[in-house]
Amino acid sequence: MQPRLWFALLFLCASVYGVRADTLATITFNATVSGFTSTGSGTWDDVTHDVFGIPINGSTDIGLTDFTITTTNASSVPLEIAGTIVSQATSGGNPILNASMTGYVDSDFTTILSGVSIPFAAIVNSLQSELGLPSDLSFIADGSSRCIADCETSTPQFEEVLALNAFQALETTTGSLVETNHSSVFFDPTTESERTIITDVTFDTVDTAGTTIITVSASSAAQFSFGFELLPNPVYFDVVTTATYSGNITICSPYNDTDNDGTVDGTSTLETDLVMMHNESGTFVDRTLLPIDTDNNIICAQVPSLSEFVVAAIAPPTTTTTSTTTTTLPTSNDTITGRQLQLSLDALRPSRNGLSITSSDTAIDVTSNPVTSGASVRVNSSRAGFDTTYLMPSSGWSYIGKPADNRGYRYKDKLGIFGPIQSARISRDSLRIRGRGPLLGHSLGSNPNPVNIKTTIGTTQYCIAFGGATKFVLQKRFTAQKSPAPTSCAF
Repeated sequence: MQPRLWFALLFLCASVYGVRADTLATITFNATVSGFTSTGSGTWDDVTHDVFGIPINGSTDIGLTDFTITTTNASSVPLEIAGTIVSQATSGGNPILNASMTGYVDSDFTTILSGVSIPFAAIVNSLQSELGLPSDLSFIADGSSRCIADCETSTPQFEEVLALNAFQALETTTGSLVETNHSSVFFDPTTESERTIITDVTFDTVDTAGTTIITVSASSAAQFSFGFELLPNPVYFDVVTTATYSGNITICSPYNDTDNDGTVDGTSTLETDLVMMHNESGTFVDRTLLPIDTDNNIICAQVPSLSEFVVAAIAPPTTTTTSTTTTTLPTSNDTITGRQLQLSLDALRPSRNGLSITSSDTAIDVTSNPVTSGASVRVNSSRAGFDTTYLMPSSGWSYIGKPADNRGYRYKDKLGIFGPIQSARISRDSLRIRGRGPLLGHSLGSNPNPVNIKTTIGTTQYCIAFGGATKFVLQKRFTAQKSPAPTSCAF
């Protein structure tokens, strides 16, 4: 029987799913930030949760608890955090609950202090309790944080919503088409409600038995590949196994279309536009197994390895980017110095072909906006006979910080959806462009010196002639450093 048909039968009889996630406790408390450390105390909500057969009331069984969260990398996004959760009540000389955690906040300090609610998530690395919990549980601290007072001072006040969600692994036996079925009940702090996600994991072949666990969170630090968008209130689920396996793994999960109108409930998204994304090296990539089972409202992905998954949607197409980028004529031509250029070729592995351009020049500013106009870079050498223009459409650009800060712009296309340019950054006095892969158009059959670079952003062009101090290795590499500004953009 095909995995998706078998999964449909299981889903229709949901009682066959073992509940492998439960909420331990939830809390809302106030915290004060000093430096990069947030401290606060509060009493867990007076709600009894059935945690794998053990009734636990956070208010009476755990009580008043102290929280500490420290930001460990204040200068980058996502912000990394580390923290502790320690109950004031003890039993036998030990805290009723004592946990340490590490995680992230997918935001910067400016946004965090703006008063909007920011989600965060942390893996509980160790948890000791006097609550009689099973010893094989894993925990995620899922939360949201909102600045409520003194946000522009050195000691802002925050309201924190936090849930401790518990997850349990399932045995994964040897054999072919080995299946594990998970029903995860967890508290989502962004909606402040309990939610359920049902997931089926099917291994082509399990060679050595082990366990498989799915942990669930309302936030993720991974980036999205362009052309896709999140659904409202997304759920991220991370699949980990200790079993050794070969072949692919099929991951399936139901989606809501209770009135069978072909649209996902609560959205305008067509069910045929749904995708299941897989976190691959920090970027969510579409790994949907087509066709989507619209009869039973089930979506699947097929992957060779396991990590985080999320159900998302194909973003609506935009029609303005291309016309704006290709029809706007430059009115400003600035010649700038070249800090470094690197061109590389790998005949055996063209995916490693590379392009790197950097410039530091006071003529570079942030007046032209690629978020609205897009950008392009032309790489030209008359001596080596190449002349290629690479587009960087507006959908790949974003602001550095808030738009009003006028700090600059960054471009990301790690998967090469729009071409071989994977990243770029434009800020005051600085320009950086990186490309990779077989679609790069330069050749190194002869020394290309000089290599001309023309970066176009809206009505502005920046021109560099890379000569200066150069090194050339036939068919492999060309580098140039510290090149003076050319006299004109005429190339």
